[in-house]
Amino acid sequence: MGFAPNYGIFPFQASQFLTLDDVLEGADSNNAGILRCLKPSKDDAFMLEQSCKDSDQGFCSQPMRKTKLLAELKGRRFRLIPRCVITQANGNQRIIDDAARGGQGELSAGQNELVLCTPLRPAQHIAAVAATMPEELWGHFRPVAWVR
Repeated sequence: MGFAPNYGIFPFQASQFLTLDDVLEGADSNNAGILRCLKPSKDDAFMLEQSCKDSDQGFCSQPMRKTKLLAELKGRRFRLIPRCVITQANGNQRIIDDAARGGQGELSAGQNELVLCTPLRPAQHIAAVAATMPEELWGHFRPVAWVR
């Protein structure tokens, strides 16, 4: 991915440079686990179509079979990062690169970890809003009685 120095938009956080060996540590066993879990899916055609579009836009190479990948790599080590499909409530689908499952996320610092949704997310959002809400607006809110 490379290194980006602080440019004043986000707060400064310490970082360290990683070697390719750091990134590939444990990749062989992680790759084997991913390959063991692969199975046909109802989303395969959509995933292939989107992956080809990504390739056409220069984001990645064309999809290839494992034998072709190994031939292209000529013995070099690699880390698999599986893709998955998220189907939203409205039926739209999107492709997600699952870096956590691929082991790539293990090297991210805590501040860089992306948490899409957890049971705590709504409470965190409310706390963020409450922390910035002026005191005079609190009178508009009344406690809600819990119904059993």
